[in-house]
Amino acid sequence: MILETNIMAASQPLDEQANSVELNTRFGQLTLDRSKAISMNAKMLGFSDSSHFGLIDIPGNAQLPYKLWQSYDNENVSFIVYPYMTGNEIVDFQEIQDAAIQHGVTPEDVAAVFVVKIDKHEDGKLSLSVNLQAPIIIDTAKQTAWQHVFPHNKYPVDFAL
Repeated sequence: MILETNIMAASQPLDEQANSVELNTRFGQLTLDRSKAISMNAKMLGFSDSSHFGLIDIPGNAQLPYKLWQSYDNENVSFIVYPYMTGNEIVDFQEIQDAAIQHGVTPEDVAAVFVVKIDKHEDGKLSLSVNLQAPIIIDTAKQTAWQHVFPHNKYPVDFAL
């Protein structure tokens, strides 16, 4: 339950009184609260120009289990992500906690999301998969995150949802 609570805390609705940023993204015009930006000191693999992200509901699809990991630095950089929830056991929770502890994050402040890959097949159908080998781990108290690559090959980079 801690992870679900931390994902919700990291993706709270915009505070209208806060300093905000307007972005014209592939999901339309988004207003993000600068005070809720999550900093990635170690940039995401392949995206060195983006170090601040917001974790928000996908516009028009708040009921979905997925979130949007939107760059504040580059409006063209965003990822659909799948929050880790206790009970789904797609990755050993202890391994996420161990990775967080190595970075000085207390267990109650840990949240994790997995980058979603969408494939369109020749028949027009879509399939979704996530990279379990390199989750984004979030310290919700300090509003920092990093993409953690597990030091083994236990998890697939293309896990079908």
